[in-house]
Parts: sequence; C-alpha cells; structure tokens
Amino acid sequence: MLLLGIYYDIMRALSSVKTYLQNPSDFAFLMEIMTIIIPLGVGIILGILIVSKIISIFLEKYHSLTYFTILGLVIATVLGLLTDPITYQSGLGLVIIICGAGAFAAGFALSYLLSGK
Repeated sequence: MLLLGIYYDIMRALSSVKTYLQNPSDFAFLMEIMTIIIPLGVGIILGILIVSKIISIFLEKYHSLTYFTILGLVIATVLGLLTDPITYQSGLGLVIIICGAGAFAAGFALSYLLSGK
C-alpha cells in the first residue's frame, strides 16, 4: 500500500472511524470513510483467496523461481520503506532496526530448522 501511495489515505480513514463513533449522526462522513474501507476489505479478502491459490500453483510448477520472486518482493518492500522520508519521521531508530534484524535472523533460523535440511 505504501508503494502504491494509498497507505496514508487508508490509515487516515481507519483512524477516522474513532472520530465517527464519537459523532455517529454524520452520515456523509461515514460514507466518505466507507468508500475507502469497503474496497480495502474486499481487496484483502479476494487477494488472500486468489493470490494464495496462484502462489500454490506456482510453487508446484516453478518452486525456486517463486521463492526468489517472493524474496525479491520482500526485499523491495523493505528498501521502499527505508527510502521513504516519512519512515524516519515516525521515530524509526537504531534500536528498532536492530530488533527488526534480530527478528529477521530468528525467523530465518526457525524456518531453516523447520524445513528439515
């Protein structure tokens, strides 16, 4: 969502739900929020169902290529987050980066151990 440029609009709409609940008589405000949240929810549900089936098919036919593609998307997303100036304004510091690297290493080790190789 961040790379598509819609992350901040979605976060703003989700945080507006609390504002709406404090004044539930503003129907126009509710419609404005729902024009963002409903397509997001439908997209998430369809995305999970469709993309998981496609990835399953690709893993059966193109195992290595699929894994490298997923790895490339993950790395590109991290680079996209790290090059966004708003990331640094949100308080991302050295401690968070070290904790993230540690969590990555732990996840990598755990997946390697569970793979049985």
